[in-house]
Amino acid sequence: MRQGADMGTAYRSAIYAFSDRQRRQAESARDAYQRELKAAGYDRITTEIDPAGPFFYAEAEHQQYLSKNPESHCGLKGSGVACVVPAVV
Repeated sequence: MRQGADMGTAYRSAIYAFSDRQRRQAESARDAYQRELKAAGYDRITTEIDPAGPFFYAEAEHQQYLSKNPESHCGLKGSGVACVVPAVV
């Protein structure tokens, strides 16, 4: 529910899966990365993993946001924690 200084439901992180396989892949990646983050002292991952619903494009001013606003807070650096994600069949 946050990106930099912006907070609220519009700033939540989510993965929307179109199939059970995609859901399993997302959960596997989340769980593997969570182990690495925990070992590095980070809090739990809060990204939602839900079934995909209807898709709507964002307004034109939000398309390609980072290329239009390269100095925005959305370009925050990562955690520095790497993770090898296991393959899911």
